[in-house]
Amino acid sequence: LIGVAKEVKDSDGGSGFSFADLAADRAGVKLGETATASEQQAALIQQKMSTITSESSFMPRIDQLPEGISKVEFKNSLEEIDSKAYTLIKDELEKRLQGCSIYN
Repeated sequence: LIGVAKEVKDSDGGSGFSFADLAADRAGVKLGETATASEQQAALIQQKMSTITSESSFMPRIDQLPEGISKVEFKNSLEEIDSKAYTLIKDELEKRLQGCSIYN
């Protein structure tokens, strides 16, 4: 939620709303949640992290995601953060995140 609030603020005169930033936020949260779920899970994540060779193991692809969206553009194309258009992009991010090998 804090990441979304930051992006909304960025859309109002900052660098613009960034779905790539949200992808990084989600990846960090997912990694933290996974690594702290249990002692067994923590050990497994540590083992997996010691063998990764690419950030794609824990960071979803960010290609073809809307970037630098101004407040006006956001309102015109995505409407609000609970709109169907926004939810489709958010769901795509989650799908990409689930495809990262560290979480499987």
